[in-house]
This record gives sequence, C-alpha cells and structure tokens, in this order.
Amino acid sequence: MSEQMTPPPDGNSMPQGQPVSAGPRSSWPTVFGVIGIIWASFGMLCNLGGLGNVGYVSWAYLIVSLLVGFAMCLWLLFGSISLIRRKPSSRSTLVSWSIIEIVFIIVLGGWGLGFVDQITEMLVEAEMANPQSSFGNTENLSEEDLTQIMAVTVYGFSGCSIVLSMIWPVLLLIFLNTASHRREIDSWASSESGVFGDA
Repeated sequence: MSEQMTPPPDGNSMPQGQPVSAGPRSSWPTVFGVIGIIWASFGMLCNLGGLGNVGYVSWAYLIVSLLVGFAMCLWLLFGSISLIRRKPSSRSTLVSWSIIEIVFIIVLGGWGLGFVDQITEMLVEAEMANPQSSFGNTENLSEEDLTQIMAVTVYGFSGCSIVLSMIWPVLLLIFLNTASHRREIDSWASSESGVFGDA
C-alpha cells in the first residue's frame, strides 16, 4: 500500500477570518494613565487646600485658581481614563490639556507673585508677635533681616511650586508628540474600526 504524502500547509492557505497574533500590548498607556489619574486627584486636593490662603491673596485670585484648577483636573482625569482605554482621542485631549495647563500655571504664577510683598508682611508681623515659631528663634533678627528672609522663602516656595506643577504637562507634551507613540495611537483608531467593522 503506497503512502500518500501530505504537502505542508502553505502560508496563503490560512482560513479566512483567522485572527493574527499582534504581539504583546505596550504598557505605557496604562502607566501614564494611572499617573495622570493620581496627578488629577492630587490637584483636586491641593485646590481644596487653597482655601487656606484666604487673607493672603485676593478673592479674585482665589476663585479663579480654584474654579479653573478644578476644571483642569477634571480635564486631565478624562484624558487619562481615555488613555488607559486606548482611545485615539486621548492624545488630542492630553496634548491640549498640557498646553493650556502650562499657560495657566505661568499666568497664575505671575499673578501670585504680585502678592509676595503682602504675604511677606503678614508673615513678618506674625513672626514678630511670636519669635519662637516654626522658623526658630528670631528674637535677635531685625525686622529688615526678617523681611528679607521671609521674602526669599516665599519667592523660593512659589518658584518650586511652579516648576513642580509643570513637570507632568511638559512630560506629556513631549512624550505624546514622539513619532513612535503617535503611530501607536493612530493604530488604535484602525483597531477600533476593525472591531466595529467585524461586528
């Protein structure tokens, strides 16, 4: 009895509709999305903490910073969730958020610097009334020296706050505009159209 040889399967003889292995999914959308959610949540808490600045800054500054800041946190939260879900629109949402957030930080920071003298004066008065405060023993310091120390402290704190607040929007703006990540995000759109097309 002669044995009949079975020819090896040809690469083009794959059954129609057979799913093709796409390899492991990248993890950066989940990582960046989770960080964005944490950043937005922390921003909301900081906005609520801003109510403690009553008396140090004007009501106009306080209201604008709270309302706009809260809206920006919600914007970031929505974009971060979209990124985790690999929505193609997440890139435009987060890029536009990053640009507006950077502008908002610069404008609000510049506006806030106008209150440095007022804040410094209030801190100096409080320190003169209570020399044994968190700044240490300041009894031997003149009012002029104490004013200089407070001014440097307030300027330094304001500058650090501006720099730290800009870290995440700048990173997002750079990262989401690289060619490789733009191509990957564009591929999410074709994946979505393929899923809905097959349905």
